Amino acid sequence: MTLFDFERLVGFLTIATVVYVIGVVASARVRSFVKDHAAVFGLVISAGATLGSLALSEVFEQAPCELCWYQRIFMYPLPILIAVAMMRNARDIRFGVVSLAALGSMVAVYHLIVQWVPGTGSCDLDNPCASRILDFLGFVSTPAMALTAFIATAISVQLWRKP
Repeated sequence: MTLFDFERLVGFLTIATVVYVIGVVASARVRSFVKDHAAVFGLVISAGATLGSLALSEVFEQAPCELCWYQRIFMYPLPILIAVAMMRNARDIRFGVVSLAALGSMVAVYHLIVQWVPGTGSCDLDNPCASRILDFLGFVSTPAMALTAFIATAISVQLWRKP
């Protein structure tokens, strides 16, 4: 890991920490609002990640690598599961959603390691997993965004309470 890669990691962790602290110190009204609408947030986040990955491949014609496909396998069912659960007011969907999000998060973390540490993994030579289709702010790549979406969706579903 180079100094540049370490700076990216520190930047990502800094942003995650700031978001966490803001969430913890938010007023009671904000926390109550988030809990009341947590399922909607989970649906919007997972649907946004699904549509974003489809846009990358179908609109911008960026072929997903093998690890991206695995992340898609775990992300694509999430908006459907959450939408059906919302229609039925069935909060017992939590285990399934969190399980899919956890598995997808593991793939995303491995994908980040492949991108950040040269020689740690390989995929197709024509479409390597170490390549970065997006590289926002120098450290937010596609698997980092997927990891964030998985975690945020899992947290949202866990916070979901009956209306």
